[in-house]
Amino acid sequence: MDPQFVLNTFCLDEKHYIDSTSNCYLIYVTQGNMVAHIGNNLRMLPEGYLMALPVESKVTLQSLSAETEIVSICFDEIPKTIDIDESIVSAVEDKQQHPHYRNVINSPDLIKSFFQHTANLLRKGINSSEIRLMRMKELFFLLRKTLSVEEFSRFLKPLASIRGNFKARVLRVVDNTMSVNQLAAAVGMTRSNFLLVFKAEFNETPSSWLLRRRCNDIVSYFHTHDVPLKVAYQDLRFSTISNLAAFCKRYIGKTPREIRQEREQSSL
Repeated sequence: MDPQFVLNTFCLDEKHYIDSTSNCYLIYVTQGNMVAHIGNNLRMLPEGYLMALPVESKVTLQSLSAETEIVSICFDEIPKTIDIDESIVSAVEDKQQHPHYRNVINSPDLIKSFFQHTANLLRKGINSSEIRLMRMKELFFLLRKTLSVEEFSRFLKPLASIRGNFKARVLRVVDNTMSVNQLAAAVGMTRSNFLLVFKAEFNETPSSWLLRRRCNDIVSYFHTHDVPLKVAYQDLRFSTISNLAAFCKRYIGKTPREIRQEREQSSL
């Protein structure tokens, strides 16, 4: 399938749903701010940010600005001219430095220019098959040249592993799951077999791995999103404010207020 480039504009709180069973997506915010709800996780998408969504993603995008504009690219595989060497894709597996896959980046300037130009072309109705294929190859070439090996590996790993091994499949489906049982089912394994394979591949239990992802997402949320707790607990999929506060204190060792203060102190 040829890649599809689409330009969309959303008003405040308007939502856009992606439920892909066979295609990958790249979402770039050219104007405004969005939040992506992916299962039990959130990804903040300010202007200039790029998000990669692998096959089997189920995402709700919500505009946080009076007007938000995005360029979305739907495709079935990374261009064959981009050589994604397995040794490069797997280069960064140090869980101490990077406990989980991150599918959002603040785009380098060349990538921002690429998408601004792409948006201008789409506004003018310039969107032929030949142009889309050319722009797709150009985008991945620019990503390869402007990101470090580490950034490139982390950002594109699930997209590059569509044929996928166990780790790649876990990384593709984890954002749409909320428990070990759901993750095992999404991977297509019994719970007992999944636990054994996961421990062998990741060198830790899936419950501890999921917990660290959850903690990191909460910290990231409070570092990037200044909203009242009555909004935050719903965004973060907790049943009550007290449950959110108790989780933060028990597993992160800080209250939501203290996590926010970390961001304020680091910006001084």
